[in-house]
This record gives sequence, C-alpha cells and structure tokens, in this order.
Amino acid sequence: MLLEVLVVITFIITAFIALATILITVIYTITKRPQVNKIARENKKLESEILDELSDK
Repeated sequence: MLLEVLVVITFIITAFIALATILITVIYTITKRPQVNKIARENKKLESEILDELSDK
C-alpha cells in the first residue's frame, strides 16, 4: 500500500516536471524567436553587400 502511494506520488511529480519543462521551452522559444529573425535578416543584408562588392571588382 505504501509503495503504491509512493509510486503514484513519484509519477505525479515527474509529470509536473515534464509539463514545466515543456512550458519553459515553449516560452523561451517564443521570446527568443524575434532576435533569431533579426540576426538572420542582418546576415542576409551583410551577405548581399559582400556579394555586391565582390561582383563589382
């Protein structure tokens, strides 16, 4: 009886940890996404400028 209660409590705690991890990952991804897009745009701009300079020579 005690063992079964401990197993159930452990399972519930593990489920909460898993849900918290997923939630934190989703929130982190949503908040970091604009910065990633901004960096990608800057990289494309720099790449096109470098290619323009190279094609001019």
